[in-house]
Amino acid sequence: MSAPPAIALQTGSESLGVDPAMLVSAAGVLVAAYVLARVVSYVLSTAAERSARRRITIKMFIPLTKVLIYGTAVYLVLGPLFRLSAAQLLAVSGLVGAALGFGLRDLFGGVVGGLVLVVEKPYQIGDKVTVGEHYGEVTGIGLRSTTLVTPDDTAVVVPNDAMFTSNVANANDGRPEMMVVVEVAVARTPTSRGRRR
Repeated sequence: MSAPPAIALQTGSESLGVDPAMLVSAAGVLVAAYVLARVVSYVLSTAAERSARRRITIKMFIPLTKVLIYGTAVYLVLGPLFRLSAAQLLAVSGLVGAALGFGLRDLFGGVVGGLVLVVEKPYQIGDKVTVGEHYGEVTGIGLRSTTLVTPDDTAVVVPNDAMFTSNVANANDGRPEMMVVVEVAVARTPTSRGRRR
């Protein structure tokens, strides 16, 4: 009774052209990509913590390296699995990239904003900045967003692409001192008119 399903399964796999050894090698490539991504992330994080000046720049490259590693793994798996030529695989990856681009355009806008932050450095951690309607101290700069802590101790996460659509004001621009404008109200003193001696 168990023989007919095995024969049906075998003919089904033959009709699809899927070789079990190919599936095992595809799984091996994906596992190797996962391990490599973890190792590269650990190495880059360790290097970022040891270099105070380049910490943010190094941390920005962690998601990019993961995307490159996983993209290469998918390319190596899909090519032999579906027996696509290089031109077909390039066309499919272009279509998938376009679909992801339309679906995740805000995320990609934040990533591009993060890369621009690395290059232009309009602010850094510790600066007092105003981004759009939010004012606070920069406590974290990521690839997708920047974290500000407002004067009332509220953490605000601002997408990095906000720097393309709104003004960015930096009060101290990396310096430890900052000019603070304080309004002082002075009470009027009563005049001496009308007093008798």
